[in-house]
Amino acid sequence: MKIPMQMKVSRRPLPRVAAGLELGMSSSGSRGSGRGIAAGQGDDAAGPAGTAAPPNAKGLTVSQSIDRRSVMYSGERMSHGRKACGMPQSSAPAKRKRVHKSPEARRADILRAGREVFSTIGFSEATIQDITTAAGMGKGSFYMHFETKDHVLGAMWEEYINAFYDTTEAILAEGEAWWPTLDELLTQLIQHAVNHAELHRLVYGSANAKALDLCKESNARVVNRICEFVVRGERAGAFRSRNADWAFRMIYYAADGLLDELIAQGGTLDTEEITRSVLELAHRTLGAPATG
Repeated sequence: MKIPMQMKVSRRPLPRVAAGLELGMSSSGSRGSGRGIAAGQGDDAAGPAGTAAPPNAKGLTVSQSIDRRSVMYSGERMSHGRKACGMPQSSAPAKRKRVHKSPEARRADILRAGREVFSTIGFSEATIQDITTAAGMGKGSFYMHFETKDHVLGAMWEEYINAFYDTTEAILAEGEAWWPTLDELLTQLIQHAVNHAELHRLVYGSANAKALDLCKESNARVVNRICEFVVRGERAGAFRSRNADWAFRMIYYAADGLLDELIAQGGTLDTEEITRSVLELAHRTLGAPATG
């Protein structure tokens, strides 16, 4: 009799692993040794005469294959369930959002972080990692602007010197008489140093030789500019000295050394008294005319 199409039974062989095996049952429905598939000792898991079942082509026994398939199926079902329920899928930790800044802004961030780190833990103990962490950037961004932490400190000092250099140019542009101009330059120099006492303490108290050399390069701009003014004043007869250039350099470094020592001692600085002492030295060294 011809079997209707809807009644046809598949002639494909059933999988060796049946639902009964998952319960530790034999193919005939009887229970195995009690340990079931997990131990590889069910009726269908055993070979002839109770020997272990031979491994398959992948080197796995029947029980191991079942375990692997169960885990794979379970993982797929959980993933599908998460999607169906609208639950978030597991993913890698979110990366920090990249902020695009100009090179100038990045450099300013490094200098700001450098001031914070150096003043907190000291220059000698600070590392580039400390600076980049405080700046919120990686080391790659740091090395695009600076070679070492010494260069960071040197750049901080350069900013300090540049600010006073601008002040120097503004005073010289006023075109006042020789002595009032020199007095104003020295007065502003002292005030500028006092206002940045912490930076002075950092540079001359804890910086190494390399950082100090970088700072000296910045100092030279201001010293050379004022020396030009003093030499012209000597030629005009306003200043009198065997060598006006040398004379002012001695005045500058004497004042700078005094300020560094007083700042290192800590405490309150008497700016007015320091200014009077430095001006007295300058007047005696450059032969200020006597006042009545």
